[in-house]
Amino acid sequence: HREAWNTVIFGSKRWILWDHARWKGNEKLQWKLTRDWANGTHVTSAEWIRRLYPEPERMEEIRAHGHDCIQHAGVMIFVPERWMHMVVN
Repeated sequence: HREAWNTVIFGSKRWILWDHARWKGNEKLQWKLTRDWANGTHVTSAEWIRRLYPEPERMEEIRAHGHDCIQHAGVMIFVPERWMHMVVN
């Protein structure tokens, strides 16, 4: 979707973000890193972070080409247009 400014009023959010250009034209890489491909299932953001993100290939991809951050109350974050993201409140 389009770019967006997001603000947390209370609590916090964990964001995982990737630049769309990184995977443009490479749907296989996108599918492999964002889905539970071993079981052929879609998982929630919380389950992905807890169970799939610790896998070395996924963690390396995010650390090298994405962003993993915690947004706290009162903080605004900008998500650029077409950036892929997942959020856990």
